[in-house]
Amino acid sequence: VFKNLMVNRHLFKMLAIFFLNLFMNIVNGIILYFFIYNMGNENLMSIYGLMGTFAALGFFLIPNLTKKFRKKDLLAAIIVLDIIVRIVFYFTGYQNVTMLLVMLMLTQLFHASLGPVMSSMIAETIEYSEVKTGRRCEAITFSGQTFMGKLSAAVAGSLTGLILIAIGYVPEAAVQSEQTLNGLFMVVSLLPVAGGLIRLAILRYYTYTEEAYKNDLAVLAARRNPA
Repeated sequence: VFKNLMVNRHLFKMLAIFFLNLFMNIVNGIILYFFIYNMGNENLMSIYGLMGTFAALGFFLIPNLTKKFRKKDLLAAIIVLDIIVRIVFYFTGYQNVTMLLVMLMLTQLFHASLGPVMSSMIAETIEYSEVKTGRRCEAITFSGQTFMGKLSAAVAGSLTGLILIAIGYVPEAAVQSEQTLNGLFMVVSLLPVAGGLIRLAILRYYTYTEEAYKNDLAVLAARRNPA
């Protein structure tokens, strides 16, 4: 286990990128407060949930896109699009409910689309590890992804409470202060931009592309079927 983890630097980078779902987890933890206090309509939460379900349809677009583009480039493009939409979202505000829902739907779609790309890139690091160590470590790789997912959710839960305190949220108050309302909107619209920028910074140094993966497949094939 330790040998695999020590040599597989590409896995560490991808798990770090996966962990940064943290920012979207915070949004999902705080958006109900936004609907209640900023929009005055907690029923929008059910619509938001349905949008998340429909956004999962983005999964079906990914296989075709990965045939045309490198996964690293595709992942970066989705992140950049999400950042752009969020900046537009922030400057357009939330007075127009229709525009708000469109923006939220787009962010949900981009978030859902990231999942299969990241999982595929994490899976490819298995071959890199096998070339370096001589052992296949699927269980270690995917358990690492599961652990990062749970850790991200746990940290997001803690940070959500701290953020509410920082923006001056008053529990069970009928009306929140202007500072709190602005804080809620900034979290929902802009906070994941920070996660996106960190992801792009990590991806800049991620070198395990399709070409390297195919080379490792060739190495493993040669080991199994020596001439």
